Amino acid sequence: MAEEKDVTLEEGMKQLKEIVIKMEDSDLPLEESFKLYEEGTKLLKTLNDKVDTVSAKVEKLNADGSREAFDGDDDSSSEAMD
Repeated sequence: MAEEKDVTLEEGMKQLKEIVIKMEDSDLPLEESFKLYEEGTKLLKTLNDKVDTVSAKVEKLNADGSREAFDGDDDSSSEAMD
């Protein structure tokens, strides 16, 4: 497996999915299940840290507090519903 800090979000999600599939195998020895669990939790923390970093960058770019581009609140769409 690639070094966790170097993994992209997409690669990490793929790896997590593979870990879950392996862990769902009822024939997997307990020790191997624990290793996969540990690997998955480390990877999950790395991915959460990456998401937090990106989120902080977006908030910094939107220093004026505007979230219009991200939350879908568009005045023209609300007028269409009236």
